[in-house]
Amino acid sequence: NDLEYIRKSQIYKMKMKFHYLDKKNADKQNSIKSLVKILNESKDEEEIAQLNYEIVKMYKEVKKLAKAKEYSKVAVKLLKKLYKKKPKIMYKNFYEELEQMEF
Repeated sequence: NDLEYIRKSQIYKMKMKFHYLDKKNADKQNSIKSLVKILNESKDEEEIAQLNYEIVKMYKEVKKLAKAKEYSKVAVKLLKKLYKKKPKIMYKNFYEELEQMEF
C-alpha cells in the first residue's frame, strides 16, 4: 500500500534526521514533534508501538525524562499486547529494553 510506504519512509527520515543531522537540542525537539504528529495520525497498533518506542529513546537522549517515561508506559503496554497476539521476539526485546530504562 502506497500510504503505508510513505508513512514508513517519513518515520525513517525523522529517525535519521534526529540521530545524524540534528546537532542542536532545538532541532532534535522538532524531529520528535514530527514523529509525535505521525503517531497521533496513526491507526496501526504496530506502528503506534514502534513510534512510541522511538520517541522514548529520543526524549531520553535530549534529557526529557518525564516525557520519555510517559511514552514508555504506552509503548510497554502496547508491545506486550502485540506480543500476546503475535509472539515476535522484537516486541519482547523492545518492551524489556524499555522496562529496564531508568528515568
